[in-house]
Amino acid sequence: MPCINPRKTAQSNCQGPGTPTACSFCKTIKAAAPSQSPSKGQPPARTGNLASPLPGSQTQSPVPRTGNLAAAPPSISLAELRQAQQTHQAAALQKVLEVDQSMPETISDGPPAWNKTFTIKAKFAMQVTQSDLIVRIRLKMPDVRWGIGEVPAMNVWCSKVNIAWAGCSLFWKRQGTTTEKEYPIKVEIEVVESGQHHTITAQDPSTVGHGATAGLGGTTSMTNWGVLDGIDIAHEVGHMLGNPENYFTVVFRNETKRWGAARQAGMGIMNNPAESPLAEHFLLVKEKFPDLMQLNAEQGTVTQIKAPPPGTKSGWKLVNGGWVQT
Repeated sequence: MPCINPRKTAQSNCQGPGTPTACSFCKTIKAAAPSQSPSKGQPPARTGNLASPLPGSQTQSPVPRTGNLAAAPPSISLAELRQAQQTHQAAALQKVLEVDQSMPETISDGPPAWNKTFTIKAKFAMQVTQSDLIVRIRLKMPDVRWGIGEVPAMNVWCSKVNIAWAGCSLFWKRQGTTTEKEYPIKVEIEVVESGQHHTITAQDPSTVGHGATAGLGGTTSMTNWGVLDGIDIAHEVGHMLGNPENYFTVVFRNETKRWGAARQAGMGIMNNPAESPLAEHFLLVKEKFPDLMQLNAEQGTVTQIKAPPPGTKSGWKLVNGGWVQT
């Protein structure tokens, strides 16, 4: 799914909710505002990333760019549009739980600039429908374009994030019942002008200390996203959901884990952004879900989180008990 509520302009063809071109579900935004040049020369914010935190200090070998980063998202079918509209209309009837939690992570065994304590700032909203668990992150994004068709970067970013974090489900056992209810988890980006959880800065890959470091396409941190990146941003969204780095040695929530190098096969999205998330990458969502259900007058217990097998490339989902690629 693309961005929810993308920025509207005077010449936008997007209309209101419930219409065939509802802004919540448009695949391509037609904006009248002129493109803005990506920020250059700004030091990256340190809120967790795969790039060297110091401009110009290349501590890892450059990572080759993979995938067709210039391609526009696929068109959405009428059936998909209607299903998405029904999902959001159902969600409008449910209560929303806002999560805002800061947690320190201490890194060691990495390059000198990494060996210190950082803060993970988890901010997102949770909502349930009859069939899904929606985890929504409100982002304020710049209007910049990329690729052959000058597609808005926000459209590509949102679509890539939605695909990368797809395929996981939370299972809930309501108090007094013996069966579990499955809630597929849908991570969505909502573009807003105010009330954002985070503000995204678009970065040009050619900016000093960006494109040649471990981050892809200009991405250097949780909120500094490269205009040519559709991969590492998924890892950065994982920090917004409350996950620490999964490389080097990390002390997080009184637990020490030794991950080793970044981008290893089979380690999941918080180590290798090209892979699907692991079940543990929804730990904070799992912890907060009972509070969300209490808001909706329901008691119970989260029994498990299911995720694609370790090492699976992003873009998979659970269908009839098996994993299929979307």
